[in-house]
Amino acid sequence: MLIFKRILNQKGQGCNCCESCAEKLSDDNLETSRRGLFKWTLGALPLLGSVLPITNAWAEATDKSEQDEAKRKLTPQIGDRFTYFTRRKRGTILTVDDLKLGEKQILALPIGPDGVVRDRNRYNQVLLQRLSADKFDKESAERSFDGIIAYSAICTHNGCPVTGWQKSNSTYMCPCHQSVFDPQQSATVVDGPAPRPLPALPIKVENGEILVAGDFTDWVGFGQKRSS
Repeated sequence: MLIFKRILNQKGQGCNCCESCAEKLSDDNLETSRRGLFKWTLGALPLLGSVLPITNAWAEATDKSEQDEAKRKLTPQIGDRFTYFTRRKRGTILTVDDLKLGEKQILALPIGPDGVVRDRNRYNQVLLQRLSADKFDKESAERSFDGIIAYSAICTHNGCPVTGWQKSNSTYMCPCHQSVFDPQQSATVVDGPAPRPLPALPIKVENGEILVAGDFTDWVGFGQKRSS
């Protein structure tokens, strides 16, 4: 029996008679694990190096997307230019040459200097038109440039876009309930159920492009303003 135990000990099997053997085996296993982890880390470094830039790029793209989304909801900002409301031409900057004297108003949206179109807020819809400046009232003349004037497109009666144009008397008409506004007289209500004029948006021109020069003259929306 003693000889059999010695043979097992020599082969390293079932050794339970010496604590130093158990400690040695434990140390050997730990060292093997450390070496394996070190080798795995070295092998994974190139992969991590390729993944991290992708992860950072994705995070940056997500952050930019969220920032752009917030910008799209902003009201017109001073320095914004204008682009067409229609999706087919959206992104194209409107210029003075695009507005012909006496022609129908153009439905437009503000676009920031960074090219972000503010199209997430329907109250950003703006009417742009060129009319005879000699027929403007004092306030309209001050907010316009060379006959070009801008108003909110949101009807103050029920919020429909004011897309109708009556060339015979140079007035806007809302197609929903036939409210009529005079753009040469601060968009005052000529006829219909609208309770107040269309808010005007001051503009200026730089390098042939039309820019926002101030805030709307009144709150944009429909109905009478509720008292706070």
